[in-house]
Amino acid sequence: DSESGKAGQARPDDVASTHRNKTHILSFNPNDIKINLSKEKTLIEAKRQTLLTKNKRYLSLIDKENIDEYEQLSDNLMQLRQRIGKCEEIIDTLVRYENNLTSLQENIESYSTGGSERKNGNEIYQIRMDSFNKYFTPLAQKINEENPILVYSPDTHKFPVSFSALSGSSTGTRKSLIAAYDLAYQQFAIANQIQSPHFIVHDVVENVEGDDLRTIINIANGIDAQYIVAVLKEKLDSSHISKAEQEKLTILQLSEDDKLFEGKTVNDRENSKGNILSLPFEF
Repeated sequence: DSESGKAGQARPDDVASTHRNKTHILSFNPNDIKINLSKEKTLIEAKRQTLLTKNKRYLSLIDKENIDEYEQLSDNLMQLRQRIGKCEEIIDTLVRYENNLTSLQENIESYSTGGSERKNGNEIYQIRMDSFNKYFTPLAQKINEENPILVYSPDTHKFPVSFSALSGSSTGTRKSLIAAYDLAYQQFAIANQIQSPHFIVHDVVENVEGDDLRTIINIANGIDAQYIVAVLKEKLDSSHISKAEQEKLTILQLSEDDKLFEGKTVNDRENSKGNILSLPFEF
């Protein structure tokens, strides 16, 4: 028992050691705690002031219980964002338009006088002109003894093609020249396998010289294309085209008694001018 009592009793040294340990664990410096708390309070207060400053307007609305104004501002903000989005779309469209416009202008410049595409294509155009003139010039020479040449102009400020080496400029000469051009193109298209209508339609050929008209008809008969022309019978007779050939080539013949559309004659219209019926109108 004495041994156990001794064991259950703490020695003075042990008690002192225990008190020292407790004192070490629970020991603190009140001044340090105050300083730390003061620093944390200062930081928190600074953050609070920052938040208050940033949201001062909204907080004032809430403080005043003016929620309607807050909602109105929110709606305005949303509308502004939508407008900004639309403006950005418009800007993107304008940028694409400017880029396309720049590209088109560059293409125009390349095909304009002195442009790279025009310079590269001049040789091809000249080859085509030479090929066409092989048909055109001989036909024109047969029709009215002219020797015109179809010329290509690379100047974009001028019409791209024109005739040169012309000695006559009368209406009949121009008409016969047009006929030679159209007939030559039919030959050119057939030779180069160009898909095009194989017929020509002309009218008002009364100004063409009789010999020229007869030559045009003879050339047209030798080309794999139709030459359709509206002409007075008197012109065919004066051009020394035989009656048999006229009947052979005629598709449709009209006269005073055989009209395409029924109606008053010239005399009937002239006589009816003096008999105008007046009708009363009320407004």
